[in-house]
Amino acid sequence: MNSILINYSLSKDINKNRLQTLLNGCQSDKYKVFLNIYDFSISKNVKEKLDQVNIPKNIKISVENSDYENLENYIEIVSKTILQYSDSVSYCLLNETISLEPKSIDEIDFSVFDDGNYGFLYFDYDINSIRCFIKSYGHNGSVPAIFFSAKKTLEKLSNGKPITSILSESIGLHIPERLCTIYSNDEK
Repeated sequence: MNSILINYSLSKDINKNRLQTLLNGCQSDKYKVFLNIYDFSISKNVKEKLDQVNIPKNIKISVENSDYENLENYIEIVSKTILQYSDSVSYCLLNETISLEPKSIDEIDFSVFDDGNYGFLYFDYDINSIRCFIKSYGHNGSVPAIFFSAKKTLEKLSNGKPITSILSESIGLHIPERLCTIYSNDEK
């Protein structure tokens, strides 16, 4: 079974319902999902909350309590751990305001990464109950959820800015479907 690595940064406390929503979005029948949660919140309560939620099958969760003052170094922190998941087909970086739709991972065809020209996949989303459609060309990196080619990420890791390099030097494929939801700060 191929694997996907999803990294979530949580800068605020999270309630168990919201955590369950995040976990449900990482659910997959086709892939083993490695979910790394970087808890930058003040209370550091994610590990405690994991005991109160249902963890979907095929998800292996790791929680790293991180210092809030290092939140700006999130990409750098994640980059140091990516080598452990070098056999994954794709990596994704998310934060607590974004939830993938349940089983949406299974709707993504990651075989596009077999073509070395493609470096990332992105898709449409909802925000505040409004559907947001993204144009299929001229991507500028402002999309909230992107799956990156693991191979491209590993190639670009040595330059210190793998995400920026992939976005500027690779082709991105737009999937014209709503596969995630963005929550405003006041939504639970």
